[in-house]
Amino acid sequence: MDKITRYKIRQIDSKGIQERSGEIHRREYEYKIFTISKRFYKYNNGRKNRGAKMYKQIIIARKDLNMSPGKLAAQVSHASMAFLSRDIKKRSLPITKSMLNGLWKQVELGDEEIIEFYSVAMSIDKDLYEQWLDGIFTKCILEAKNKNKLLKAKKMAEDMGMKENEGFFLIRDCCLTELEPEDEDGRTLTCIGFRPMDSEIIDKIGKKYQLYK
Repeated sequence: MDKITRYKIRQIDSKGIQERSGEIHRREYEYKIFTISKRFYKYNNGRKNRGAKMYKQIIIARKDLNMSPGKLAAQVSHASMAFLSRDIKKRSLPITKSMLNGLWKQVELGDEEIIEFYSVAMSIDKDLYEQWLDGIFTKCILEAKNKNKLLKAKKMAEDMGMKENEGFFLIRDCCLTELEPEDEDGRTLTCIGFRPMDSEIIDKIGKKYQLYK
């Protein structure tokens, strides 16, 4: 086993650059220094080259539902992925065996052809890709005391010109496990997720809520 070494490094996270100290095995220490240095260089250069604009994603979850840690994690994951998964669904094309053989026939209802896979062609905003997808994936998980407080975030977003299922996404649980249905369709609103965007824009909503505790 490598000798244990004391260390003090600068760590990059959603709050910026922070120092951390402790003990670690030398081989892991050297790897961490290498990877963190790379991330710091990329992060610092990116901010210089792009006018210090920072993209972040905000997700607001209901506190009154008293979701278990696992349930909360699942709902927040749905909210975080919604902007990508819904775009993928809208732009996916089923590819059948006939298509693979050069017979490009569009799949229609009633066709008995077997779908081999789905092809997706989509474009992603340049800033979204460079500042978030190719960056440090900054996310902030905030809390709303109840459903009404959560829906206030929806109202603020609409007042700012955002549209549902484009700029923000309402996540409703099917209540198959621990939650009780609140809506007539048997589901319950759990959280709202926003598309990653310039922090100067999304912070106008985020500053109205506190971090989830």
